[in-house]
Amino acid sequence: MGVYFLLFSRLSIKGFLADSIIQKKAFLFVVRIVKLSEYLQKRKEFVISKQVLKSGTSIGANMEEALGACSKRDVIAKMTIVYKETRETSFWIKLLRETGLLTPTASPFQSQ
Repeated sequence: MGVYFLLFSRLSIKGFLADSIIQKKAFLFVVRIVKLSEYLQKRKEFVISKQVLKSGTSIGANMEEALGACSKRDVIAKMTIVYKETRETSFWIKLLRETGLLTPTASPFQSQ
């Protein structure tokens, strides 16, 4: 909670998040997560594809919800969810790499 307090106590909440680089990067990340999920489903990996899709898209959705927050407390709550979902998504991506389902030579991001 300390990091969020320092971040939001000195900044305008909506000014910080609205059209910020964080918001834009979160959206682009979610787009990549959707493509990753589609790629995994084509490879018949349905369980992990759903998990990574749920946690990965939650990052962008909660970031957007933070923009509509009514209070600093609400922003902190939403951004805490963003943090937790980011950690979960990171876990699923690590698992995909370790199991060989996602490699640099076989991934949906080869051309990017």
